[in-house]
This record gives sequence, C-alpha cells and structure tokens, in this order.
Amino acid sequence: MTKNLKHFRNCQSLDILELLQELKETIEAEPDAASFSGRLKNEFTACHLVLNERFAAAEKGVPAPAFRPQPARSKAPKGNAVELANIVRLIDLHYCWCAGHRPQQNAISEAIFGAEFDFDAAHRFTRSKGKTLKKLELIELHDTFGPQHCRLGNVTLLLDTDRSSQRVFHRARERHKIDLQNRSLKAGVDKREWADLLAIGTMLKHLDIPIDGNTLKQMTSLIGRHISDRPFRHKEKYVSACKKLGLDVE
Repeated sequence: MTKNLKHFRNCQSLDILELLQELKETIEAEPDAASFSGRLKNEFTACHLVLNERFAAAEKGVPAPAFRPQPARSKAPKGNAVELANIVRLIDLHYCWCAGHRPQQNAISEAIFGAEFDFDAAHRFTRSKGKTLKKLELIELHDTFGPQHCRLGNVTLLLDTDRSSQRVFHRARERHKIDLQNRSLKAGVDKREWADLLAIGTMLKHLDIPIDGNTLKQMTSLIGRHISDRPFRHKEKYVSACKKLGLDVE
C-alpha cells in the first residue's frame, strides 16, 4: 500500500479519477471475488486516500468520495462484497478526518480521529457490527453534516435523507444537462457548470438548507467543481441559470 500511495501522490488528480473509472468498470464487469483483490484492491484504496488528502488541501477539481467513480453496490463481487464495503467505509472515515472531523466524546471516535488518522482503529470500526445510525452516533455524525458537509460527501456513513439527497443531485444534474443542451446560450456559458449549480440548488432545497453564495460554494467544492473563490459569483451564476430555464430563484 505504501508503494501505491507514493506512486499516486506523484500523479495528476484527473489521471487518478480516470483510473478510478476504469477500476469501477472492472469491478462491476467481473462477478467473482477476484475482481476486488490484490493489485486492484490496493490501487482502488490508494487512489481514494490520495484524493482525500488533496480534498483536504482544497485542490481544485477533487470531489468527495460520493462524487467520484464508485462501484455500484448491486454489482459488488460475490465473495468480496463485504471486503469492498469495508474498504469504502475506511475511505469514508479517512475522508471525514481529512475534512476536519474531530469527535472526542468516546474512546472509539477519539482513537480513529486523532492528530493522525489511525488506520488500525478505523479498520476495526469498519468491521464491527451495528446499524448505520449507531455507528454515526459513535463518530458524532448523527446530528450534523460535519466539517465541509463530510456526511454528505461520503458513500456509506449516511442517513437515509443523505442518500436520497445524493440521488436527488445526480438525477437533477442529468435532467438539467439535457434542458441546457436544448437552449441557446451565450458563448461564454459553461453548460455543465450551470447544470451542477442547478442540481446543487435542488439538493439544498431537499435538505432545507438556504441557497446562498456560501452554501453553493461549499457544495460545488464537494462535487469537485471550482467556479470562483468568491461566494457571490456562485449565486450570480445560479440565478442566471434559473432565469434561463424559467425556474424559481430562492
């Protein structure tokens, strides 16, 4: 694993994301356990851990785990489905630590989220039995999104409302991409950027979070989209996109 981490730390983030897409397709295409073992498993894990580090460093274009290529749960390899799920949980815990989550109410969470991320404690936690809500309580993510909305940005440590909000975002983005393709827009308009902003607005409404420059900026960072360092520019573009499609502006 150390060798893989060293290698991917010298790679461009876009190249890592492209490799994750290839790994996702390989895992989904092979139904047996061999499709998630050995080199593939190590590369999959290392890619995500490096991207987590870069997300923490606010590198532009690096999304949270939930918005990276991820194998569909329904296509997890037989015989290794549990192992894949545990690795994804480990990646999620590391992402939450990278995002700044530092719970200190019990020994389990303190061990994982200390000054350094404790991979051994995290491994034990991922393999422990218990319902998702109980696990969220142990790491103090049950009643808060955490720093940088880390609960919304992970794949497994979610409430049902989080998971439905992620689905709302993805469906809205695809719908708005199609809507914008059929519109005549100014040459400087980035239709994918507008689709992202509109989908983020839909997700914020679903979560009952106010739509303003700051929340739009936080969420664009979550999905790996960089628009501007100034929150008001996000709101301006969001308003323009809404008006162009005849949507209500919050």
